[in-house]
Amino acid sequence: MRANEFIFENTNQAAVDALMKKHGWSMGRTANGDFAFTWQGSKYEFFGERVRITLPDGKSLSVVWDKKPDWQGRGNDELSFAQAVQNKYLTFDLPIWQALDRGRLTDSQAIQKFKAENERQAREAVAQGATEDLTEVVDLDTAFPLKWDQQFAAQGEIHAGASDSDGREIGISFTPAGNGEVTDVAFTRGGTHEMTGRGDAGRVMATVINAINTYTKKYKPPYLAFSAKSSGGRASAYTAMIRRYAQGYELLSADQYPAALNNYIEFIGTDQPFVLART
Repeated sequence: MRANEFIFENTNQAAVDALMKKHGWSMGRTANGDFAFTWQGSKYEFFGERVRITLPDGKSLSVVWDKKPDWQGRGNDELSFAQAVQNKYLTFDLPIWQALDRGRLTDSQAIQKFKAENERQAREAVAQGATEDLTEVVDLDTAFPLKWDQQFAAQGEIHAGASDSDGREIGISFTPAGNGEVTDVAFTRGGTHEMTGRGDAGRVMATVINAINTYTKKYKPPYLAFSAKSSGGRASAYTAMIRRYAQGYELLSADQYPAALNNYIEFIGTDQPFVLART
């Protein structure tokens, strides 16, 4: 396995910009044409079986693949992959490097993990950037009063509603999917999925989050799922905001999706879901 086989170049410019803002991440090529990127103050240069790391304090070292764990190269600046993991020099995606070092993952499995983590980090960074446009702070005490509709409760479907300051209807629906273990969450304002650009965005999101917290406290669904189809293409932004304030749920990466989500993913088609799991 060569070091540069673990490289994944992200061509999504929105993701690149968001990761740069959140983690100080950038990527490019060295004068010799080797791939390089920065992450949280460290620079990584990949060439052949080596990764050259320049740490934030200026210290530079070379990590060499396919060497025995106790291997020591020239001087004190060359070390084995195992030593780099043990000393946490590979700060990005460290748990995956550790699992690879301990033999819990094969090279091909690790590559799939890195791909999934790359996608998760990009999605999360984009979502975080989008929520800053949505609203920096949501005060749950400013939520509009909710009214609950149990008309379809026998089928597991619950609805909540409220009116904003201009009288526009805010609708929040909770629909069972994925053999009942997954709850699809959708919300509208004035008949559309767009929550922003119409005033009171913070109060509207506070209302949605209060509805979610009330629902999850009572029904305790294992998974909450949001899709672009059910949130006007802004599922990532809304999911990040809800994740920040919702109680007892955490965001899953695609490689963490359980089998229960298969039916849900079939239900939404090609839509990319964002899934929260109960902790």
